[in-house]
Amino acid sequence: MSATLVNKYKTKQGGKYYTVKYQKEKIKYDRNFPIQWAMHDSFIEPNITKCKKNNPYVGSTQCGNCMMYGTFRGVFVQYCTNCVDYSNKPGCHCNLQNLVPDEFVKTSTETMKMYGYGCDRKKCIFRTYLCGVDLLTIGTNDFCD
Repeated sequence: MSATLVNKYKTKQGGKYYTVKYQKEKIKYDRNFPIQWAMHDSFIEPNITKCKKNNPYVGSTQCGNCMMYGTFRGVFVQYCTNCVDYSNKPGCHCNLQNLVPDEFVKTSTETMKMYGYGCDRKKCIFRTYLCGVDLLTIGTNDFCD
């Protein structure tokens, strides 16, 4: 079902990502980010917050912190710590931007690999959808794809 609601892309550098069809924001999600979460952020969460009249700025499509701190190399890969702590979004306090030094991002990924080590939180990104994923293969250096 969800596969028909996303557009999948491959960048010139070999990175893979997807976008959600009919999403106004056209956010690029890393191929490992669960499609169900992206769909929820795009269509369900905005309707929930309208009904409850609480903070509408939650998740990948609305939260500025998620857009800033949850994006790595041009693709959305994780929720910010505020959304994890206060809005019950899945995730943890591991921040991918802080784990991968710039010099690794700029070099060729053919000869080296980097993996995250999970924290003690139940829904840690490195224990769930980024478990066993080479962090140097996430995203794209070409943000204009």
